[in-house]
Amino acid sequence: MQIIPAIDLREGVCARVWGAEEIETDIFASDPLEQMQKFSEAGVSAVHITDLDGAFSGHLCDQELLRQLAEFTDIDIELSGGIRSMNEIETVLNWGIKRVILGTALLRSPQMVIEATAKYNKRVVAGLDVRDGMIALEGFETTLSKAAEGFLSAVRQMGIKRIVYTDIHRYGSLKGVDFRQIENIIAIADMEVVVAGGISTIEQLHKLQELGVSGVIIGKAIYTGKIDLNAALKLENNI
Repeated sequence: MQIIPAIDLREGVCARVWGAEEIETDIFASDPLEQMQKFSEAGVSAVHITDLDGAFSGHLCDQELLRQLAEFTDIDIELSGGIRSMNEIETVLNWGIKRVILGTALLRSPQMVIEATAKYNKRVVAGLDVRDGMIALEGFETTLSKAAEGFLSAVRQMGIKRIVYTDIHRYGSLKGVDFRQIENIIAIADMEVVVAGGISTIEQLHKLQELGVSGVIIGKAIYTGKIDLNAALKLENNI
């Protein structure tokens, strides 16, 4: 199970978004490049970067910063937020970004997603942001009457082989994980499942590993010291 620290970018700094009803952000580091260097020195293999400005605006932002972050060649970067066209997918992958996370495009532009997965295979990942079991889009702001479980079949048909499942109510909250829901998703997904939202203890990481998730995205728990990154990485490396 891969341990994937998170960096949320808001106006050029590292922030963590939280709040299911009203979006708020906490600033944890002023220099994202310095934070990436720390992750590199710790031996992190992958980082999940969310362009919050892009997620809310609907197009890529902070492009120069993202290009600089992509230069950390010892870390696989998966990028989400505002990526909604083939041109944007090609642009960020050409920078050296390992994987792109598509959310809104899954519903707004499914044919484009099919073309992207045909061309880039596993480098295209589905991001399922879920609120009360329903799919949420456009930076968490819009909730659709589509159940996450039912939507997985359509995602598979697009050629997707990996999903990032984010529980919005728990994201940035340190409230723990809805293990029953995660277990249900794994049982029906027939894809690699990466989990985000609410993870706050090493014990929860052990449980998620037992359930068979491919990776976990951890943000606030690392930044606040709730989870020791070195201890988590030992779990990834089976030490």
